[in-house]
Amino acid sequence: MNSGPAQINGRQVSADAVERWLVACVARLVQLKPADIDVEQPFADFGLTSMAAVEMTGELEEWLGRPLPATLAWDFRNIASLARFLAQPGDSASGASLGASGQ
Repeated sequence: MNSGPAQINGRQVSADAVERWLVACVARLVQLKPADIDVEQPFADFGLTSMAAVEMTGELEEWLGRPLPATLAWDFRNIASLARFLAQPGDSASGASLGASGQ
């Protein structure tokens, strides 16, 4: 797996940018307005199905251009924690590194 901060075309992406992308994606998948998405609310509270969660991860992989585990919505409690994780320098998005990061 590719390690390092969230990047698009070799440029680092901030946690805020990842968070905005995730808000838009989750809102679309659960048919809510982005303004109705609270980034601190658990993914489960949005009614995100397992299929939608895997779809979100696949789209996020494409946007970031790096492989991610399909279990991201279960490994991280909410949008804010996932965005912070993906934007951290030196992090790896491999399943082995997720552990307590998502808490």
